[in-house]
Amino acid sequence: GINAEYGKQWYQRRVRVRKAVTDWDIRPLYRGLVPATLGVVPFAAMELGLSKWLTDRYKDKHHELPGGWRCFLYGGFACTTAVTCTYPFRLVTCQMQASSSSTTKVRTATVVKSILQKDGFRGFYRGYFANALKAVPASAIAWGVLNKSKELATQYNRWTSSYHKQ
Repeated sequence: GINAEYGKQWYQRRVRVRKAVTDWDIRPLYRGLVPATLGVVPFAAMELGLSKWLTDRYKDKHHELPGGWRCFLYGGFACTTAVTCTYPFRLVTCQMQASSSSTTKVRTATVVKSILQKDGFRGFYRGYFANALKAVPASAIAWGVLNKSKELATQYNRWTSSYHKQ
């Protein structure tokens, strides 16, 4: 029946996954998971929180959502702050993933110590400018589009509610 076929497919998938793990050793793909997680969550929280805070301050003062260039400026500023604060986590993650030996376990503390010994504290920001050149404009555009979409949705809701009242 259907359940027997499903069980057979599930078993075949498990066998294939087990074979992939033993043949190809996919564990190196997960190197840097801890520092990546420690960097992503604060990045998203800072970017979202700061952009929302700036938008709310503007809305409190002017009684409307910021429009035009302000949306892009707030999003860009929020992203710049978030990237600056969390970039060391991203760098450690990248170095862990790029380590050449697939048999040796690379530890976060080892990578951090290596960066500090080699380049000092400034080493944690190696490549920061190139990353910011990519992330900041993308974030500014995304926040600008989001705020414009909110504005259009609000106008649409007003239009449909006034249309249905007639």
